[in-house]
Amino acid sequence: MSHPKFERQRIDLHRMPIEDRSKLSDRLYNDVFSKMWQGFSAEQFQNYFFSGDFANNILYLFRHQGKLVGYVLFRVIHVEIDAGKFGIVRISANVLHDYMGNKLTTIPLFTECARYFFKTLFSRRQMMVFFTANSPASYCAFHNRTRLIFPTPYRPTPVEYSELIRKFSERFHLSPVPQRPLVVRFEGVSTTPILSRTLGHTKGEVASFYRHLCPNYANGEALITIMPITWWGGLLEILNQLRQLASRQASAVLLAMGLGSHRQQKKERSP
Repeated sequence: MSHPKFERQRIDLHRMPIEDRSKLSDRLYNDVFSKMWQGFSAEQFQNYFFSGDFANNILYLFRHQGKLVGYVLFRVIHVEIDAGKFGIVRISANVLHDYMGNKLTTIPLFTECARYFFKTLFSRRQMMVFFTANSPASYCAFHNRTRLIFPTPYRPTPVEYSELIRKFSERFHLSPVPQRPLVVRFEGVSTTPILSRTLGHTKGEVASFYRHLCPNYANGEALITIMPITWWGGLLEILNQLRQLASRQASAVLLAMGLGSHRQQKKERSP
């Protein structure tokens, strides 16, 4: 089975003329965001998307056959907390439900984190990806691509990362839901009915863990998540990406030779 081909465009937002930002915001809101989320106006979207310092804001657009089907925004924010220097990567990503599962954000995420990591290698800044996972699909997408993420169903969150989650939440004005320190609620925001049905199909242990912590994600709740970026984590991710690439290429070769379908038919005939 062939995979759909996507066009990827990288935009450095601080180089974009002001008048073009407004047009871009309208396109993102009308073509993608409003088809997935309710209760968030176009003006609120523009204020969120184009607020603050643009120096480290990078946007990727994804198109399929000329149609805009998704985007991912990276913001890098420098903060100092308790004498510690941090480079915090904030991520906002949305992909239309028909195009989910194609790993569109994987390469941009890896590329931008690596670019920033090497850019600030000698600044002694600790690099963290800090985001609110607003669905099982978004949480699984990140969880399945890294060896170091919290919270996770596979091990307790270390005390130092629990503290960083709390302090980062305060820094970015995220107020956790009472009795649930890892969950934040965005009042008035909810998923569209069609997206709710799509997200309900996400299966597996990681998705179940997410639903246990954040059962009301369809009504504006999201799971506060942190991903420390380290040398060894980056190396493991490189090896993982190479392994996946080799596996895809091997599958494509077998399919081209007719062996892939033959093996599948043989498997189906086996008792």
